[in-house]
Amino acid sequence: MEKFKNSTNIQFLFLSIIFLLPILITLGTAVAEVFLFFLTFYGVYKIVTEKKFYLIKNKEIIFLFIFSFYIAINSIFNNVNVDKYSSIFFFRHVFLVISIIYIFEKCYQDHQKITQFLYLFFIILFTDSLIQFFLGKNVLGYETINNRVSSFFGDDLILGSFLISFLPIILIFVSSNKKLLCKDIFFGFYFFTILLSGERRAFIIFLLSILFIIIFSKEIRKLIFKSLTIFISLILINSFIIKGTFDPLNRIFIKTYNETINFYKKVEINNDIISENKRKIFIFSYEHTEHYRLAIHLIKQKPIFGHGPKGFRDYCRGVKYDSEFGMCTTHPHHLLLQIIAELGMVGLIFYLVAAFYVIKNFINLLKTNNRNNIPKILTTLVLINIFIPLVPSGNFFNNGNLMLCFYSVGLYLYFNKFNVRN
Repeated sequence: MEKFKNSTNIQFLFLSIIFLLPILITLGTAVAEVFLFFLTFYGVYKIVTEKKFYLIKNKEIIFLFIFSFYIAINSIFNNVNVDKYSSIFFFRHVFLVISIIYIFEKCYQDHQKITQFLYLFFIILFTDSLIQFFLGKNVLGYETINNRVSSFFGDDLILGSFLISFLPIILIFVSSNKKLLCKDIFFGFYFFTILLSGERRAFIIFLLSILFIIIFSKEIRKLIFKSLTIFISLILINSFIIKGTFDPLNRIFIKTYNETINFYKKVEINNDIISENKRKIFIFSYEHTEHYRLAIHLIKQKPIFGHGPKGFRDYCRGVKYDSEFGMCTTHPHHLLLQIIAELGMVGLIFYLVAAFYVIKNFINLLKTNNRNNIPKILTTLVLINIFIPLVPSGNFFNNGNLMLCFYSVGLYLYFNKFNVRN
């Protein structure tokens, strides 16, 4: 009996780690990785000792292992820098997926109190963001940077990406907890904080996410409409009554328009530089367009297998970030272009197979009429937000991005497959 109780307590501890990942990321990516490492170790140990090998033998997990194996082989034969050989252990992320599924199967129903704590954390985050917006500094003394709110992330301007990455997940946890009050106000401030972050990618995905939820998730449609009403009210209050230290709409709309459509061009005639008023359209910005040009150049060099994980960065290091094609940086800022440039057409096949799988499951999901579809629809939205090729993206092989990616895959597989079977 005592042994069973101890096992239950340990499982609840790791369930808390899964639910409280947003807090751990706020403390630092390294902190989150350490906790997830122990979660993965425990999950794999219990799966082996309890002989729950069905978690490993299903086709989705096998697909992820094959993808990991391809990345490892690609890394060995395609890369020259020693640090890239860390890709050999890419399979560790698949074990994280399996461990999340194992813990959820054991004690997902015990998440109510954890959700309340997570709810409180986000309220504190919103409050701190508002303080930074109106006073110019947050409670830790971090100032706004280039008219952008960062809250507890300080110099890392990732608040918007952080919030939009967890939005569908928080909707799952919060909407299922009947003890939480003022959910519409909560999400109204959630949306407003995304705006204050000044992250244009996050705001675009936010708009697409809201549209997706309104169309496909009628169970929480009412909550979304109420939250949008509060969100719009906060924008009007900030615009006409209580103004912050900057106008968040300026960066999101006006600056984006100016960077996307350039009206000023320098032209050289007979060694004299003159200005010419001419409209030129870029993809998101001039810099993004040049990154994409370089990625396409690299794709043409090695179209089948690509340049290997982080190969874009290595090419730029090799030319000392002064490429004659496009503009150098650490990654192309576009997920699909990065996959093809670094993993080749073989990598693209993996991407398309995974996309087809998610789309097929989603179509089948829409044919049913079940209130339990909320987690399935929202975890589908999580993957869409991560892998959508319509907006700029972060570095796919960044440890923090991979952690969030496979964390989301674990949630998706639990709600869309394993939870169904159980």
